[in-house]
Amino acid sequence: MSGCECVPDIVTPKIISPDNYTNALILNCIADRDILLIESNDIPLLKKAEYTQPSNIYQKINSGSSYLRLIDEQSNLSLVNMPVQLDKLGWYTIIFYGYRFSAKSLILKDTTSNSSSGTDAYFRFVHTSFDSGEFIFKLSGQSNFEDLIGFKSFTDLKKINSGIYKLELINPANGNEILEKNGINIESNKIYNILLKGTSVTLQNKPLILDIISSQKN
Repeated sequence: MSGCECVPDIVTPKIISPDNYTNALILNCIADRDILLIESNDIPLLKKAEYTQPSNIYQKINSGSSYLRLIDEQSNLSLVNMPVQLDKLGWYTIIFYGYRFSAKSLILKDTTSNSSSGTDAYFRFVHTSFDSGEFIFKLSGQSNFEDLIGFKSFTDLKKINSGIYKLELINPANGNEILEKNGINIESNKIYNILLKGTSVTLQNKPLILDIISSQKN
């Protein structure tokens, strides 16, 4: 009787089907987790989600009903395995925020108006600092924008003219400026996530910062 040797270590690779994917920009705003590894239905994604050097590249992940798992790179511990529902061939920004093992997510659609041209730019303000209250986000330049936003809140995508802008974070109680960034170059055909992340008092090594991540659809 002839036979063949069984090779138990061969594992069929898992892939995301070309016909069942969506596009997601994944941002890590968890102040005490420097690098997150992300899996989509147990399929590792190619890019790490870094706190200090966020990627601005959309990745293909499973569409429809699926699970996103967050793994802390340093400890290799799984932080959370959360269900998501994403449209096929959609465009999203997925922001992970919170603290330690209480990670949560904001799933924001990067869909703009049908009347927009290929040269339009868009932005949104997002507040992810879990130990901070409301702040005024102010963007000044070719156009002017101002919004009062609390923790885990965000604005809709706003159309903005390209140009050089100044960004300010203002205490609404007394009008004092908390943070500012000058010389922000808003370019056409991009989407900008303007993030408040970090902590007010909890972590001295992770103070409040304003981070601006631009992304461009392919």
